[in-house]
Amino acid sequence: MIISHFELLFKNQAPADTTTGVQPDVAVQGYFLEITNLDTKPIQFLAEFVIAPPGEANRSLAGNTLCFVDEPPLPGIAGAVTDNRGGVLQETATAGVFVPQFGRGLRNNFRLPAGGTGLLAVLPSIFPSPLDPSPLNQTNFEVRGHVRLRVPALRGAFPSIPIGQSSAPVPVLLTPQNRTSFVRAGVIEDQTQASLPLAMGVAQVSIPAEPGFLLPPIDFAFDRNRLQRVLDDLPIEPVARAEMLAGLLAQIGTDKDAISLLNKAMAAADIGVAIERRKVPA
Repeated sequence: MIISHFELLFKNQAPADTTTGVQPDVAVQGYFLEITNLDTKPIQFLAEFVIAPPGEANRSLAGNTLCFVDEPPLPGIAGAVTDNRGGVLQETATAGVFVPQFGRGLRNNFRLPAGGTGLLAVLPSIFPSPLDPSPLNQTNFEVRGHVRLRVPALRGAFPSIPIGQSSAPVPVLLTPQNRTSFVRAGVIEDQTQASLPLAMGVAQVSIPAEPGFLLPPIDFAFDRNRLQRVLDDLPIEPVARAEMLAGLLAQIGTDKDAISLLNKAMAAADIGVAIERRKVPA
């Protein structure tokens, strides 16, 4: 879902006065997005920053930005939150879509508990840090674009099969802002912040959750050739098919009735395989 515009600046507020030599303040502007998860369960969100592929390095997000997220703690998970966890918007110089990448595993999503409010900030990279050892050093950086917010499907027990987070759109409350500092001779002289208009026109919206992979319903009462055609048409790799089979068997577990029904279905499809319940060695 498209949320709002964004504008990042590290730029002189105005041209220098050629008569007096007076230098204008430098505007350092970042984008801040406050999100409240109004759902009844924890949700992971993914923000995407979209720009027109730039022709100049000073109009790209690649290597020029830092991002920070403040997540409230998830109930029952100690140490699951780090205030102002840092990351980068990392992509190639010709890319048009950038996502935050946080931490050692370069996790893209940020997590909010039910009713929790988090803050995502994206700033021009103007100070050396472990996240970006080569910051901007010239005041000619300006990038504009728009922000999308997603509720992505997540990896489950089987990585090749993403699992949707919700069967219904996820309700959220959103407040995007520009926050600007005006710097003169290395000292912040003034600061402003302004809320941005939302693309939807209202602050409370519902974001559709991206579905995970779902198998089409299969009637086992047909011949093997038809079953093979169904399997061949599935848009997944052979390894994922094996994971699906393992996942199906795991769901059946030790339920005798479920095992019996599966065996009858395979027999009806003329599949010469049956499964049986066995005790797992201790």
